[in-house]
Amino acid sequence: MPNFVLQLEEEYTLFGIRSNLNDFTLIYFLNKYLNIGLHREKNDLSIIHLQKKIFFSLFNYYDSETNNQWSVIKNKTQFKNNNLEKNNLFANKQINMLMHFIPECKSFDFIIKITGLLFNKKEIISLINKIKTIEIISEISDLENLSDQSKGNLCF
Repeated sequence: MPNFVLQLEEEYTLFGIRSNLNDFTLIYFLNKYLNIGLHREKNDLSIIHLQKKIFFSLFNYYDSETNNQWSVIKNKTQFKNNNLEKNNLFANKQINMLMHFIPECKSFDFIIKITGLLFNKKEIISLINKIKTIEIISEISDLENLSDQSKGNLCF
């Protein structure tokens, strides 16, 4: 009987964006400058952390001409954690915590994931740099150094 190997890895490119824009405003500008149609997904991405479901906003666009899938994920989210430890200064207090979708990319507020082959990385960076309130746009090139958990987070 033949053996089959299921390969779950996909080819994608990641870009990180640092900006204090909220997610809908950023998406408006990305749609305007890149001439694409990102839209908010009905279901956000979620990660379970400290027995809580933490949500990250997700916007998608499929370009049928180039066969590329664009996804923009909010990389940072704040949530309240109830500290139930006894004999602790903060026992029974709600603590605001910050969680990252891709912990290795803490310096970025948003992650752009492009799955496909036909796009010009330099042109994308150049167009996004025209958005005045974006501090930094950079390709995340060291994908091999992402943890298995981060790579798993990117499989959606």
